[in-house]
Amino acid sequence: MIYSKYSSDLKSKSLSKIYEHWKDMKCLLTRYREFKHDEEAVKNFCSRYRNPFFDISNIKFFKTGLKSEQSKDSSKKIVNDHFIQRIHGARIVFQELDKNSDMSFDCFLELLRKVCSTVSITVEEHNKVTNFVKRKNNLMNFEVYKECGIFVEGLDKFLENANISSLR
Repeated sequence: MIYSKYSSDLKSKSLSKIYEHWKDMKCLLTRYREFKHDEEAVKNFCSRYRNPFFDISNIKFFKTGLKSEQSKDSSKKIVNDHFIQRIHGARIVFQELDKNSDMSFDCFLELLRKVCSTVSITVEEHNKVTNFVKRKNNLMNFEVYKECGIFVEGLDKFLENANISSLR
């Protein structure tokens, strides 16, 4: 039985998946450390491990409830957008594990909640963001929302409270 202070917020299956992801990432930390100073190698490495972030973050626990202005129109198709792309999220998690390889499971969950959370935006907005960050892939989605004319009420406060700027 896996225990976490978030056990009441997560179904047992989700908690188990995240726990296994934590264990996997701790094992992969040795590999990350081999090339952590080579940005291209880190990018390629993290790209391979971005899919588990999608698998584990597609649950209510990671939904902020924040919505873009356009997504409030019920006639539009909505997607849950990771305001930190999964590849950047993987890099941040490896960086934080590198600083604290004894990170507890609950601290890992808190970190994941910061880097894997989502906001609701329209499909059209998502396409704009995706196209923009393809040209400037060093930026995180939340950094280009304004550039794309997307306003998500409460996101700035969420980012501030989560202290996202300290994770760059």
